[in-house]
This record gives sequence, structure tokens and C-alpha cells, in this order.
Amino acid sequence: MNNKLKNWVTIFKSIKNGKRGLLTYLNYLNNDNHSNHLKNGHKIINFNKDWKNIYSNITTKVEQRDTQNLLNGKGGRRASKYAQSITLNIPYEIDTKDLEPIANKILLNFYKQIHKKEKLFKNNSSWKQFKNDFIFFNVHQQPNGSKTQFNFVLSEIIEDKKLDLSKKKYSYLFKTILNEVLKDFGIDNNNYTIKKQHKENSNTKIYKQNKLDTLIEQNKEQYEDYIFLLNKLKALDLDIDKTIHIYKNRLEKSIIEQDKTKMEKLNNQIKKRLSKLKIDISEFPKKSTSINLTPTP
Repeated sequence: MNNKLKNWVTIFKSIKNGKRGLLTYLNYLNNDNHSNHLKNGHKIINFNKDWKNIYSNITTKVEQRDTQNLLNGKGGRRASKYAQSITLNIPYEIDTKDLEPIANKILLNFYKQIHKKEKLFKNNSSWKQFKNDFIFFNVHQQPNGSKTQFNFVLSEIIEDKKLDLSKKKYSYLFKTILNEVLKDFGIDNNNYTIKKQHKENSNTKIYKQNKLDTLIEQNKEQYEDYIFLLNKLKALDLDIDKTIHIYKNRLEKSIIEQDKTKMEKLNNQIKKRLSKLKIDISEFPKKSTSINLTPTP
């Protein structure tokens, strides 16, 4: 069996919920004191990128486009998606001096290929201005799991054009380019062997938890009821009922899959089971200041 890695683990996610969703996510990426980062021992490297200024530029551009569409009689809803996030996870420590050159080269080659078809930029200075003003990236380093995590936040409005970077053609292009760029720095996915184990290894657990944390952080309002329930389950002694363990794991999986039908079904199953056990979670305050979920062993 071939245990080679076809592509490095890359997560593409539309940043929705308008300005608030974008602000929440950018703040999360830059917050050294966030519980997820403290828990996993993150070190955040920002390359002097002014995320607040980039946030302001992106939101202004989106709102200007919405206004122009109304003036042109196009109508429709205002934009909910403000940007595209891409997270690249590498299970190696990468020399700090190589991090920014890697990110810059991935971005340059990615947009260069899109520009060939879409004619996005008037000239080289136009590209440089867009990159400085409308693209954020940083790196999270941690001792376990994906030891080097690149985080990209990309505006989809360039000049008078609007891209949809969630399309598969763009995710395929991005993965192809990052594989090529990383090979130039001696990091070859074809040389990385996937360790197959009967039980989930710690790296996989941390990756899944990072993905869950990221999705929850970007969709706090949408998943509020389910987050509340998961936090309360974590606070309980779950060893009293194996079924609740199973439901909890399924609920976390449904959030990762973003399947709201499953979420609602499991939400009801968990509450019904808790009721039979005469455990009332309604007396807990609904709002939770901590979203800190730990994967079940």
C-alpha cells in the first residue's frame, strides 16, 4: 500500500458573517493569549503584517462593491463572505528565515497563474499594492502535530474583478503550487510517509482539533447552541455514560463537516440522554467565554 502523502494538508474556508466574521478570525490568528494557542504552545510569527489595516481595506472594498451594485440596479443581498482563508499544515519545523520567502513565493505563483487568464493586475506595482493591502498571512509554530501552520487570508476583490476562491479549480491550483514551492526549500510531500496506526495518532488528533477550533472560531454565532452543549459536556464527568462520549464525538465531526442536519439531530439525542440521566444543563449560563474542546482519547 502506498503511504506517501499526495498533498500537504490544506484547509480552504470562506470567511462569512460579514465584517464581524472577518474581524473575529483575524483577531484569532494574531492573539497569542487565545486559549487554543496557549493550550497547544503556539508561537505566532507575523512578518510585520498590519492585520487591522488589511481588515479595514478588505471591508471597505466589499462595501464599496455592494454600494456600486445597488447603484447599478443589480440588487441582491449584501456580501456575507468577505474573504477566503487557507491554512497549510506541515508536520516539520521549518527554518524561520525560510517562512516568509515560502509564503511570498506561493502567493506570487498562485496569482501569476490566475492573472494569465483573468488579467487581474495592470502592472507589477498593482500586484505589489494588492499583496500589501489586501492579503494577510502569518505562521503558527507548535511543538506537536502540524509543527508549522501557514495561515492566509485573501481578499477576493481585485480592482474591478471579483473572484470566488472557494472553487475547486483554485484550491487545486494552490495545492499544486505550494507543493512545487516547498520542494524548492527541500520539503517534499513525496518523501513524507504517512504512519498508519490502528489508533489515531497524536498528530491526527491535534490536526482535527485545530480544524474544529478554526471552524468554531469562524462561525461562533451560527454554532452557538452546539458550542454551548459541547462545553457543558466537557464539564461533566462523561465516564458515567459511554453513549454521551459517542454522541459528543459525532457532534464534533458534524461541525467539522458543517452538517447542520446532523448537528441538530445529535443535539436532540444528547439532551434526551442527559434528561434520562437526570442531568439538567439548562441551569448553566448559555453564553460561554471559553471555547476549549479537547478531543476524546
